[in-house]
Amino acid sequence: MNRIKAREYVYQLVFGYVFTSERDEIYLKEIAADAELSNDDMDYVTLTYDNVINNYDDIKGYIAKYAIGYDISRVYKPDFAVLMLAICEMKYNDEIPLGVAINEAVNICKKYSTTRSGAFVNGVLASVFKELSV
Repeated sequence: MNRIKAREYVYQLVFGYVFTSERDEIYLKEIAADAELSNDDMDYVTLTYDNVINNYDDIKGYIAKYAIGYDISRVYKPDFAVLMLAICEMKYNDEIPLGVAINEAVNICKKYSTTRSGAFVNGVLASVFKELSV
């Protein structure tokens, strides 16, 4: 199992979806050809990607609610995509502990976003964590 790599693939898919609002079947097929991913990893990729798409407005609502001081349309797109992924994991995947979803989101920020992004993402997700933990 290579969950970190699978999560990065989902991040990339979600990032594309943010701009196109279309499910990327071509990239999904390319991901499926990655020999490092197990069937479980590919199931995770597909399920998580579909959960983001199917619950986009709900997840976006959490970002709007907790990105205090930021207009949702002005949130840096790499940060927005990682927030979409992490909130999806937190809300729609009972197998992933909330803290793991937050930690992995911050790690993705370190790789794909700005130096300030990790703190922003962590702050938004900490608020989501508090709400979902009640």
